[in-house]
Amino acid sequence: MQPEPSQQPQHTQPQHASIVYRGIDYVVVDKPAGLFVHKTKLDATQDDLLTQLAPLFGQRLHAVHRLDRSVSGLLLLAFDSAATKRLQSALQDALAVKEYVALVRGRCAAEFSCDEPLRGSDGKPREARTDFSCLRRFPWCSLVKVRIHTGRRHQIRRHCDRVQHHILGDTTHGKSRLNAFYRERYGLDRCFLHARRLTLPSEGLDLRLRMPASLAGIVVALEADARAAACEP
Repeated sequence: MQPEPSQQPQHTQPQHASIVYRGIDYVVVDKPAGLFVHKTKLDATQDDLLTQLAPLFGQRLHAVHRLDRSVSGLLLLAFDSAATKRLQSALQDALAVKEYVALVRGRCAAEFSCDEPLRGSDGKPREARTDFSCLRRFPWCSLVKVRIHTGRRHQIRRHCDRVQHHILGDTTHGKSRLNAFYRERYGLDRCFLHARRLTLPSEGLDLRLRMPASLAGIVVALEADARAAACEP
């Protein structure tokens, strides 16, 4: 029997971002979960990534794209508006890659996609496409590779909701009872979504990043449980 969900969503305590790569007019960082990219009214007292990094570079940086508070991984930041515009254009290149890894509800097909339009802040539907590849199936969930071809708000999380493969730990678009179960059994206190690859051919950039130890440990525990279940008579 699954435990009852807690009344308040839990968030991993924010840590400091680390520098993965520095170019002439941009930098790629490893953003930890629990840290907002920009200052937000949701928690005006908490430090945000851009404020945190400003003293290190002697200026405030520009976010070229976004990662949600509960998502970790590769984030591209520019030093000025000209670089921001160039890099945002580079992300639109058909050969550009933004790839994630996620732990989702259910046993997934080997390959699947979702191209359901997503409404923007203005309420208008906008084109969106997300491709999924299954990396590992467990009895009740799957580890998947995710590639997005558009950059809509909460795109991966919303598309996972649409195809009924909710991301575990997602307190907005996921399932509260499932989140409570995986938090209680495996210590998953954040959205299991990590930006692990960023490729921009026009910049000669191809970066890959391993999962944080906290997420990798959950995968190890799931594999151990799957082996134990397979050995049961």
